Amino acid sequence: VSSNRVSIIDISSGKIKNLPEGTHSPALSPDGSLLLFIDRNTIKILDMNEGKISTIADGSSASWSGNSKIVFTQTVDNGRNVTFSAVKVFNMEDSKISEIPVESGRIPLFPSLSPDGTKLLYTDGVSGNLLIHSLTEEGRK
Repeated sequence: VSSNRVSIIDISSGKIKNLPEGTHSPALSPDGSLLLFIDRNTIKILDMNEGKISTIADGSSASWSGNSKIVFTQTVDNGRNVTFSAVKVFNMEDSKISEIPVESGRIPLFPSLSPDGTKLLYTDGVSGNLLIHSLTEEGRK
């Protein structure tokens, strides 16, 4: 990763593929077939085999949850601070986005789902604390 874009280096050939200016926060899917990254405020995926880039949604702080789900936040700010944040999950199998509700008054940032999908870990933008939120069956859909 350079200071202003994501670069992919093929170790066997030394060949470098640069993604567009402004890309950051790369994360390889657990099976290594997809590269998740942020292009300005848009979450995108690069298919490592086909070279095709797909747009997922506007958002930030995206991470993989298994090979088929991406958890991320959509935030609102006042120019200085985040004033609202919602945790979203993109399901690769049906291309649907759902929201994971959190306790009122919290501003969830940097979300991560447990491997079994029963817990959400995030930093609360209000208190600065790291919180674990147990998900009900409804929250895992």
